[in-house]
Parts: sequence; structure tokens; C-alpha cells
Amino acid sequence: MESMKTALVWFRKDLRIRFNEALEFCALNNLRVIPVYISDDSNSPYSPVQLSSFRQHFHHESLEELNYRIVKLGGSGLVYKEGLAEEHIPAICRKYQIEIVLFATEPGWYEQLQEAALKKTLIKAGIAYKLFYHNYIFRPESLPFNIGQTPRVFTEFRKLVEPCLTVEVPETDSQNVIFATHDESTYALSSAEGEKNLNFKGGETAAAKRLNYYLFESRRIETYKETRNGLLGTDYSSGLSPWLANGCLSVKETLLNIKQYEKEVLANESTYWLVFELLWREYFRWIMAEHGRLLFLPEGLKGNRNRSKIKDRDLERWITAQTGEPFIDAAMTELNRTGFLSNRARQNVASFLVHDLNQNWIEGARYFEHLLVDFDVSSNYGNWAYIAGVGNDPRPNRRFNPVKQAGMYDPEQKYVRYWLK
Repeated sequence: MESMKTALVWFRKDLRIRFNEALEFCALNNLRVIPVYISDDSNSPYSPVQLSSFRQHFHHESLEELNYRIVKLGGSGLVYKEGLAEEHIPAICRKYQIEIVLFATEPGWYEQLQEAALKKTLIKAGIAYKLFYHNYIFRPESLPFNIGQTPRVFTEFRKLVEPCLTVEVPETDSQNVIFATHDESTYALSSAEGEKNLNFKGGETAAAKRLNYYLFESRRIETYKETRNGLLGTDYSSGLSPWLANGCLSVKETLLNIKQYEKEVLANESTYWLVFELLWREYFRWIMAEHGRLLFLPEGLKGNRNRSKIKDRDLERWITAQTGEPFIDAAMTELNRTGFLSNRARQNVASFLVHDLNQNWIEGARYFEHLLVDFDVSSNYGNWAYIAGVGNDPRPNRRFNPVKQAGMYDPEQKYVRYWLK
């Protein structure tokens, strides 16, 4: 009988077992899996921004649970290396006679550079590889437009893709995969690594628990459209973004649950609006996949000459919550103390930095990248470029008046008093 062949699955922003198409592929094709995670070291060209303690803690918890699940399914654990994927992965392939490397593609500029370097090395070594799109809603072939022709306005994108919005249940449960044994170093978490955001625990279990709570237990989804601009508490929005950003939760599984809710419980404007927001996330992913490096430049997609300052004391005042504008300072205080911020607050602090303080939006985007526990490269840079008027916003000036916004969303100043007390 022919012996079972082995595949290497490179985990990146998909720190989960469920709804993992690379693992499903292995289960369907009778391939054993050696699971690998490569952590960028301090000299890596693929990680230019240092992670905050909040991001580190959530990420470490997510890796810890992934390692636990792999062991529970019979494997030796998650192979953990520090350095360059293009160096470690071919070496592991040679050691264990691996014939194919499987991984999910990501839209970020540095992620694309990393993929290109790995592909080049694998091709040179004669090792096959296969890409997956399980962190997207759509695969390239299922889009109603050609790659490279993503509409420049979200509304056009939404109208094109909504008729195609179907998510299928996987052919097989990815938990049926067989993990191989190995003698490599596996992941281990030090309890001292990073500072925890009290509302978010990393890992697949916490992700599934939150999804079930927001939809089926609390039924908060039914009022999402009315509450989504909230500022205090945990249930004004779905709160799923940290798990989606780190890949502990699949966007496809999220959509399937929403559709199940609409079919079995209730479909209303709020349930649709959560799908609407997931489509925004998807849109920014395809925009970044298409335009790459442009979304990391001050002039953005529009090539506008950036007239803002690079850095000065106003940027420092913004970072340290010392602008003198209470609504903005409250939001920046929350961000600095928790590594999280509501969508409404994010829009306001971004607008204030760009349009009131006349600072370079790239500096704000990089600060968010450093701090946010739910940092997602395409959503972050796409939204910042949108606010700055150099992205996908058809309007030339997306300025938020902080006094007016505070009056609308914090009329009793509960938010300001909470964070500036």
C-alpha cells in the first residue's frame, strides 16, 4: 500500500483549524500535515512596525490555542521558527521529504513580498506549492469582474458582488486532517508576553463563543445598525474584528452563521448591515491586492501631492491624547490603554489628525498598526486613505467635526468622562 504523503501547511493570518481550506485540501487528498508558523524576527524586512503589547498578547494566545488543537488532533504541535519563511520552509521540506507547501495568500504589500520570496525559493528547489483564499469571501474566479479591475467605488463593487454572495459548507471538516509527528521546536507561550485587552481572548474557542453570543444567545445582531456607532461597552457592535484579523475566525463561517440566523430566526436591516460591513472588509482586501504599495504612500491611489507635514509636535499631541479636544483625547486615551477603539471613534481621530492637525495620514495608519488588537492591513490602510481623501472615497474631503460628532454620539459626555476622569 502506498504510504501517505506529507504536506507543509504554513499558518499566517489563519490561526485556526475550522474553515481552513489548506487543511480541508489535505483531508480530501489523504495528506499528512506538518504545521508551521514563522515569526518575523527583529531584522525581518516583512514586519516594519513593532507590535504593541496588546497585539502581542492576543497573537500569542491565538498561537497557543492553535498549538493545543494540533496536539489534541494527534500531532506533535505547531512547528515554530523565527526568521524568514523562504529560509525555514524549504529546509523543513527537505528534512521531512515534503512535496507540497500550502498557504493562504494575503493582500498586504509586505505579505506579498514574503510570498514572492518563498515561491522563488520553492520553485528553485523543485517543491510544489498551492495558494488558498480562505481569508477572503470570494476567490478570484468567483468575482464578477477581472482581477485588476476592482471598481474604485465601494457601491459599484457591492452591487456587482451581492448577487454572487454564496458561501458553501466545506466538503469535509478540516478537523479530519492527520497531523504528522516531528521533532521540531513547537510553540510555547510565556504568560508574561504582552498586555491583555480584557474584552478579547485570542484563539478559535473565544472566537466561536463570541460569534454564537452575538447572534444566537443575545440576538444583538438584530439591532446592529442602530447600535454600531456606540462608544462604551462591548455589545454595540459584533466585536468580531480581532478574531477575523488574526484568522481565529473565518469570514466565510461568519457569513454562514449570519445566513443561518436570517433563515431560522430573523432577517432584517441590521442582519444585512453586518454582511454589508463584511463586504467593506472584502472590498479593501481586493483593492490592496490590486494596488499594493500605493496604499502605503502619502499620495495613495489618487496620486495627490501630499501637502501635510511629516511629523511635528501636533502628531505627538494626538498620540498622547493632548490635543485639547475632549472627544478626540478620550478616544486616543482608550486606544492607548486598551489597544482597541470603536469604528466611530476611529473615524473621528483619523479625520482630526489629517484635516484639523494637517498631519500625514501614513503616520496615523502606522500608529494604529502598532496598537490595534484587531489590526487588519487592508482595512486599516484602506480606511485611513479613505478619510484622507486619497483612497476610495469619491468625496474630496471626508472631515468629521469633532464637536458635532460628540454632540451626536456622546451627548451626555459619558464617554469623555469615562476616559478622561
